[in-house]
Amino acid sequence: MKNIFLVILCIILIGITSESFGQESTSNVFEYNNVLKFSPFNMGQSELQVSYERYFLDRKYSIILFPSIYLRQTVDNNLTGFQIMGQYRFYLTHYNKLIRKNFLGLFNYGFYGGPYLLYFDYNEEYESGYWSNTLGEYISGTFTKASQSVEGGVLIGLQADITPRITTDFYIGGGVRKTESSDTFQEVNEDPYYQDYSVFDPAFSGVKPKIGFQIGITF
Repeated sequence: MKNIFLVILCIILIGITSESFGQESTSNVFEYNNVLKFSPFNMGQSELQVSYERYFLDRKYSIILFPSIYLRQTVDNNLTGFQIMGQYRFYLTHYNKLIRKNFLGLFNYGFYGGPYLLYFDYNEEYESGYWSNTLGEYISGTFTKASQSVEGGVLIGLQADITPRITTDFYIGGGVRKTESSDTFQEVNEDPYYQDYSVFDPAFSGVKPKIGFQIGITF
């Protein structure tokens, strides 16, 4: 986990240094260099995700961080977790209505792409049970799942500014995910089973698609 944070921190420092030594002499099209966004659809999956994006050189590129908190509490299930994701974005082109007409007359369209890294930590307590052939009875109790994941890949997307202060962000892509997980139910069960995890399961390892939508405010 520490290595992931160090990599993300280095990317941010490189971006800030590049801005300091590469200021443009021409006037900027964009007045605001920061945007705070959140993901409304992720809340349906017990995830609160916000992001902070910092633009450089009049939106030629940016650094964006996505911290997330996972929380769900029910009668027989408690879930907690957090995720931190960072992306270095290269804006390929902008269509700004101050320069040329664009679709629907929105303030700006910006197409981008870039690599991302993330770290995910997940813990879950749940009620379950199994039949014990040794004791001749059904054993029930509280069990725990835990997983830690690292993931890296590429995202491409479209950032559409409805106004200079209100923006939307849609991205799609994917990467490779490596997960270490444990499940105490599997450890105590006398007849353990082997489970295949889907790409939506926290314990998944492999090639994983990624898609997201955010809305935000520039400042």
